[in-house]
Amino acid sequence: MSAASTSGAPPGGRLTFTPVTDELKVPRNAIPVGDGRLLISDQHGTVRVLDDGDLRPQPLLDIRRDVMPPTDSSLELGLAGVALAPDFAKTGNLYTFATEKPRRGNPSGTRQVSVLRRWTVDTKTLVADPDSGTELLAVPSRTKDHVGGDIAFDADGYLFIGLGSGTGDEAAQDSRQLAGKVLRIRPEANGKLTPAKNNPYASGGGDPRVLSMGYRNPWRADFDDEWGMLIAEPMFTESAQHVWSPLAGDNGGYPDLPSRTPACWQDGTVVPQCQTTEAGLAITPPSMEYDSGIGVIASGVVAVRGEAWGELDGKVLVSDWRGKILAATPGKAPWSYEEVATDLDLDGYLWELDGAGEEVYAMVTNENMGKGTVYQVTMQT
Repeated sequence: MSAASTSGAPPGGRLTFTPVTDELKVPRNAIPVGDGRLLISDQHGTVRVLDDGDLRPQPLLDIRRDVMPPTDSSLELGLAGVALAPDFAKTGNLYTFATEKPRRGNPSGTRQVSVLRRWTVDTKTLVADPDSGTELLAVPSRTKDHVGGDIAFDADGYLFIGLGSGTGDEAAQDSRQLAGKVLRIRPEANGKLTPAKNNPYASGGGDPRVLSMGYRNPWRADFDDEWGMLIAEPMFTESAQHVWSPLAGDNGGYPDLPSRTPACWQDGTVVPQCQTTEAGLAITPPSMEYDSGIGVIASGVVAVRGEAWGELDGKVLVSDWRGKILAATPGKAPWSYEEVATDLDLDGYLWELDGAGEEVYAMVTNENMGKGTVYQVTMQT
């Protein structure tokens, strides 16, 4: 088998997709607040509130005037990531990561700037102060694809950010640049970003904010207390799709991969092409990969927990653009997985899986990127 193998029978039951709202264009993140309300972001630049089953007319946040939205040729532009601070109930801090237009002073050839901002939200009304946006990080890019941009916090208050790199861009292997990296930083009250002390370059040799490097497009993220950061990274459609659980100092091998080989795992063994880069650096193989016979673009990753998930409790769900859902068993790489039956009648793209361990949502958008639906995903046995 070319990719990490499947094993055993598919889990009993199937995943049920219940529509929640169809009032967004490109729904991206779904964030349970913890009081029954749900925040849903639209890649075009809004964060909306679903309250008691109804989508409020007034957005929590509207940054459409500042955001470069997705287009037919640049599907990833826009509001790429939204996350609540771990102490959101106390501080009201909300973070966004979005593409904006190039600015004066950007390097020549810059086509978009990915910007991290912090906003202050009234936790009772769930309305953000529109003047509170504080810019914390700006990353100019010469490409309008491979944006990455999903963000997630761990329980210690460190923020993870996935940043993509252009096709064949050697910057992914340059520890001094942010392209093709996963960052781990702590946003401070004064607006500074403090790198984690055990980041590989915290003491020098590269950018101290970098946790791991060598990625094409780490564009979907989830943080799980047991398995840590989880990244879904779409590769070339004719190659295996990658899922990572990056640790400090890991190197995903891009851009050497996937051009050398369509898959890294062969019968549970890493193929020679996935062991070292051309520069001789050790490659960390993906925790899981699935080949092009299963799907074309890895579009979501989320760890699910709770009795309501039945046999899926403790698994990692991985979604593909074309609608399939895989249930992976995390642990020693390569993770085994099974395809899970669903009742999803897909017309467009399964764009994202998001939510908490017990509460998971699927975001679907049509192929014109102009009409989207959010579904709650549950296990029906």
